[in-house]
Amino acid sequence: MNTINQKDNNLKYLDDFIAILEVKDEIIHISSQPEIFMSKNKFLTFKELITDFIKKNGNISMNQCRDLLNTSRKYSVPFMEYLDSIGFTKRTGDVRILKHE
Repeated sequence: MNTINQKDNNLKYLDDFIAILEVKDEIIHISSQPEIFMSKNKFLTFKELITDFIKKNGNISMNQCRDLLNTSRKYSVPFMEYLDSIGFTKRTGDVRILKHE
């Protein structure tokens, strides 16, 4: 029983820690399914990479995004969906374009 209570306490501390980081604007909640958080610095770096790629090439596919960010689809898809949700990119068929251009 103590193990279960300890695990619950640890999860509570983790939730509190995540909430503090979000309030301090140090992490960004990218996705709930799966639960994905990203440091603000990494987010800004990835966003700049995506911006530069789209400006140079006109658009970006999910495979190109995955390769550019050196990650898997598990993380690149939610990342691009997050950029869509904040109005930074727009999905057009199978590619993304910058929404503000």
